[in-house]
Amino acid sequence: MNRPDKQALGGTVNARIGKVYMNLSKAHKKAADYVLTNVFRSATMSIDELANAVGISVATANRFARALGFEGYPQFRAELVSGFEAMLVPID
Repeated sequence: MNRPDKQALGGTVNARIGKVYMNLSKAHKKAADYVLTNVFRSATMSIDELANAVGISVATANRFARALGFEGYPQFRAELVSGFEAMLVPID
C-alpha cells in the first residue's frame, strides 16, 4: 500500500481515517474502527496497548499510523492528544 501524501491528508486523525478508510487493509480498518470508537483511550495508549486492544501486531499498528500519513505511531498519538488540548484550555 502506498503512503498517502501528508499534505493531501491534513486535518485531524478522524479526517485522515475518513479519507483513506476504503483503501485500508482489514487489520488497519480494525484499528481505525477502534480509534474512532475510543478516541480518548487511544490517545493515552502505548503502541503495545493499542495493538493488544485491537488484536493486531505492534508492526501493524505502526503501519496503520503510516497509512494515515504519519511518520509513525508517536506522531499519530501526538495528533490524537492535540485534538484534546483545545478542550482542556481554561475559559477566562
